[in-house]
Amino acid sequence: MSAYTGVTSLVTGANGFVASYLLPRLRALGARAVGLGRQPTGRLADIEYHQCDLLDPEAVRRVLAQVRPAFVFHLASQASVGSSWEREWETIETNVRTTFNLFRGAELEALPTRVLLVSSGEVYGDRDQPAEPALDLRPLSPYALSKAMMENLAHSYRKSTVSYVIARAFNHTGPGRPTRYFESSIARQLADAVRRGETHVDLTVGKVDNIRDYSDVRDVVDKYLELAHAPSGTVANVCSGKGVELRRVIELLAEIAGVTVTLQVDPTRLRKNDIQSLVGVDASAGPARPLVETLSDLYYYERDR
Repeated sequence: MSAYTGVTSLVTGANGFVASYLLPRLRALGARAVGLGRQPTGRLADIEYHQCDLLDPEAVRRVLAQVRPAFVFHLASQASVGSSWEREWETIETNVRTTFNLFRGAELEALPTRVLLVSSGEVYGDRDQPAEPALDLRPLSPYALSKAMMENLAHSYRKSTVSYVIARAFNHTGPGRPTRYFESSIARQLADAVRRGETHVDLTVGKVDNIRDYSDVRDVVDKYLELAHAPSGTVANVCSGKGVELRRVIELLAEIAGVTVTLQVDPTRLRKNDIQSLVGVDASAGPARPLVETLSDLYYYERDR
């Protein structure tokens, strides 16, 4: 019997990448796992699902009143740093308004709900050393700014019936990660080349000497489930605590695929205010999958899809 047995747990962004792992995990732990998303139907056919636009406060309140969740895992957001530069205000407005509607709806319904709010390591900005939660926030993109604002919004509900914890998630990946993201795009291109019988691949990339902190999505889900029970107001990193250069991620994927690669830098892919190094301090005690295992699973998912 787990801490989630018989407990109603609502996951926003139910048709997204992380939710596809979190919802089945909740159900396996005995929870009533409920997904919420904008699409008419849920991605996971055997999971209870509610269609709801989080930008509509009355719709949010109706779903909360109906489901009455003990836990809400707030995964829904405009989650791409790159896309946030193309839709700056839309990113900020969407991420902040949806969070406000969720907290406000739960408060109006007087629900004793615990919200796990997914923020981002991006809120720290560029750092010369691993980032820990006590550091001040220095967001450098519209996406990071929206996450910092979401955190402050949550803190304003300290005296509400709604309790909360904040998970500052760093880069995470694994099978099923959308190919608009760096490592998944590389895995897809290499897998496509291997299917064509090629042994050498020319890759067009942006900046690849950046350092990032990668975790396996399955480990991230386990950390979310544990963190959701932390004292209200807790802010914690969800990361591996290890930095890896993006160039090395490409090399590992190429080794897994059994191909060689040549890199061509496209100046149009270089981002404004790009962060050179973003690594977190990992305070969790659980075991983590090695990066090469995660990338291998990602590659074979793309090869066999």
